[in-house]
Amino acid sequence: MLQASNRKQKKKDPVFNKPVFFCKKIDAAFLLYCSNLHLPTFHKEYTHNLKFKMVDKTVNLLVIDDDDINIFIIKKIVEKTDYDVKMLSKNNGQQAIDYIKELIENHAELPHLMLIDINMPVLNGWEFIEAFESLNIQTPIDMYMLSSSVYENDIEKAKTYKTIKGFISKPLSIEKLKELINDILSK
Repeated sequence: MLQASNRKQKKKDPVFNKPVFFCKKIDAAFLLYCSNLHLPTFHKEYTHNLKFKMVDKTVNLLVIDDDDINIFIIKKIVEKTDYDVKMLSKNNGQQAIDYIKELIENHAELPHLMLIDINMPVLNGWEFIEAFESLNIQTPIDMYMLSSSVYENDIEKAKTYKTIKGFISKPLSIEKLKELINDILSK
């Protein structure tokens, strides 16, 4: 389901000559049915200058960080997005690995997005990545190093791991989180 904002209109789609229901103010868009398949789709004319968002998928976010203040900040940023995000945090890499193993054993859904700090007790971010890669998980997970480290070698080291999509400097911004979530929802 998609959401938009403005007021209700009814038009005919120029391609299929079928009714298009368009609700802006009530946060819903009911658009044309594709052929006889009854699949909702959009025509460029009706979507111009509108912001749509996916609301039928929950994004599972795992934050691996020992800094409670950073976890609190990320939680507040998640709340400010209009996305359905289920956030869970673990205080070190070992807790995260144990959690992921538990999900695998229970055939539960893995996180869609992981934000990983570098400097943590027990199992740091790099050690977590090594342990995670040894699990040979085939499910794609968007993983980013999220750190206050300013060392160029940490940024370069992140590029050497096949599972790491990038390096993000703390603090995480709402714009960056929305970008990461949009990448997941667009798949």
